[in-house]
Amino acid sequence: MNSLYREDNQTSLGGFIEMKSFVTISTDIKNPQKLKTVSDNIEDLTGYEPRFFLKNKIDFFSLICADDLIQFERQLKEALKSGTDGIRLDDFRIIDINNELKYLRIYIYRDDNFLIMNLTDVTEYCHRIKTNDDIINRYKNLMITLDEAIWDWNVKTGNVYYSRRWSEMLGYKEDEIKGTLDEWKDSVHPEDLNMAMDSIEKHFRNETDIYSCLYRMKKKDGSFLWISDRGIKQLDDHGETVRMIGSHKDITAEKETRENLEKMIITDELTGLYNRRHYDSQLGDEMLRAERYRSDLSILMLDIDLFKQINDTYGHLAGDLALQEMARVINGKIRNTDSAYRTGGEEFIVIAPLTNNDNAMKAAERLRAAVSQLEIVTDYGTFSFTISLGVTTFKKGDDYSAINERADIALYKSKETGRNCSSNCP
Repeated sequence: MNSLYREDNQTSLGGFIEMKSFVTISTDIKNPQKLKTVSDNIEDLTGYEPRFFLKNKIDFFSLICADDLIQFERQLKEALKSGTDGIRLDDFRIIDINNELKYLRIYIYRDDNFLIMNLTDVTEYCHRIKTNDDIINRYKNLMITLDEAIWDWNVKTGNVYYSRRWSEMLGYKEDEIKGTLDEWKDSVHPEDLNMAMDSIEKHFRNETDIYSCLYRMKKKDGSFLWISDRGIKQLDDHGETVRMIGSHKDITAEKETRENLEKMIITDELTGLYNRRHYDSQLGDEMLRAERYRSDLSILMLDIDLFKQINDTYGHLAGDLALQEMARVINGKIRNTDSAYRTGGEEFIVIAPLTNNDNAMKAAERLRAAVSQLEIVTDYGTFSFTISLGVTTFKKGDDYSAINERADIALYKSKETGRNCSSNCP
């Protein structure tokens, strides 16, 4: 323990014993600035020996920062008026002998005619608080600038904290958010909820290091956003999941852009039908499916008759119009389960799953008849055109080359027999 220092070298003050964790000074209640006693560790706090204060060579109040002095004197006066013991003042700053800034926590006590002040050096604590506040402010500012919404789920209570960005993203005001897990469940698209919950459960079972899921969320106006949801669980001392924190990111625009790019990769720009690249991929998948389930599969190969003459007579823009009208007819005549492709110049192919050779021939004739009714109007006149078609049906053991070769043979047969007809090569 540290002793109290007095001019008469006494070591106690009204039975009060000064603890090592703080400095004690006493003053006359009527004249608080004149120190009566000081603990010997005041030198550790201020850098000045006790005798300087007691001989009035140093006024302790003068060490208090000018910016804090008025507030300190006001609070001290109020404490004296109250007559209450153990009043805590605000934390004040002093400047020590080395011109360094220190923060003091001050408690006021009375003892007869003495005013006792316990001074605790809380400089390190205040610096830590300031550092933490700076960190918190930086994170707050970061959260404001981030395009992601932060969430914090208390697994035990079901309560969820959502950052402001979350409500903004869904079109709500902050005071409209309840902050519950059920609120989140109600917002997730019904078709996606089980997938999202399964992903959370897998993370809880340690099957994934990080919870990650893409799903749709409903906005206040009823429309849906695509959300990238990521999070990580937090465990208690017993290894049980007690919290989960993460973020929601609106990826609607990103997903639409990606889907548009993917569509561009597989789509013929002129007609809007799928292109050759996608045909090659899809035909392989359909053949595997037909072989696995022993189901029918046919393809229809279509070619515009005398297409070069159209370009030469009416111009290439007319040729483009013919191709576009051809695509429109095909889309209007095929089933939802069928798919159409422009595989080259004036050549088109239709993949028709669950379709035998007879039905494929009927479909080919419907297409041929519909195209023959078209009339294309141009600046150079109005024209019509016809198509020839070749049909074939998948056989067990077929590969990509075999089925396409048979369709090509059937198409060549139609060309050889006068065009504007359908032929098959089963």
